[in-house]
Amino acid sequence: MDGGVYLYFGDSLLTKGSHDDLARLGIEPKEGLSLNFYDLDADENGNPNYLCAKGVLYKRSDGKWHADIDQSSFHWIPRADAE
Repeated sequence: MDGGVYLYFGDSLLTKGSHDDLARLGIEPKEGLSLNFYDLDADENGNPNYLCAKGVLYKRSDGKWHADIDQSSFHWIPRADAE
């Protein structure tokens, strides 16, 4: 999805897909960086959607990047509208 960074919202850990999106966008992860995140989802009829939210990056003591998600920012975008 253009302009967004993939994130599995289940654990908010940045994955290879997240880092690929960051590289594509020319963004280096850093503490406190605010980003728009997305995950793959579907509506009740099985139509593909993106689940989107805003979040802020932080690094855990294990050295892995995570995102603190603003729970009030969750919204859906139909995949056909975002491509």
